[in-house]
Amino acid sequence: YAFGINVYTYGSENATATNSGDVYAFGGNDAYAINVRADGSGDALVTNSGFVQAVAGEDYASGIYASSWDGNGDVSVTNTATGEIVSIGVDDATGIAAWADEGSSTVTNSGDVSAFAHGWTAGIAAQSNDSLVSVTNAAGGQVVAANTQVWNENANGISVWSGYGALVSNAGLVSAYSEGSTAAGVYAST
Repeated sequence: YAFGINVYTYGSENATATNSGDVYAFGGNDAYAINVRADGSGDALVTNSGFVQAVAGEDYASGIYASSWDGNGDVSVTNTATGEIVSIGVDDATGIAAWADEGSSTVTNSGDVSAFAHGWTAGIAAQSNDSLVSVTNAAGGQVVAANTQVWNENANGISVWSGYGALVSNAGLVSAYSEGSTAAGVYAST
């Protein structure tokens, strides 16, 4: 595993990362440019206004991976207008991944997010088992997902799952391409 920035908290403390510079992660297997995880009641919070790149040699790549497990912590990721995120995986890739257990999952993008892989690929992926999921691609925001091998895996520009409810709002560009399976600009499942 390779990490550019790796933040982990347990209990009630928030896990927070703010980037305005350049972050790179190049992994032999998995690569996470910014990885923020809060286990318990703390929130996972990421703000990016810089350049983020994750490249995986064999498996999964994620530019920003924010998660909250084993509690009701919320997950929030903001990529500003100057933020650029590039994720290149072999098996799977996400530009931004926001996973919450019991708390809410929120992603706001005003910049550029792209993900490329041979398998399942999502520009922005957000999930909550028990609470609201909200993804906003604001005016000027660009989200691209593409997989380029016939592995029968989907490519979704924005992909959301929720056990409670999901809201996706787009005023920018969302694009998806799959060589061998389904491509969807926005995929939502509750």
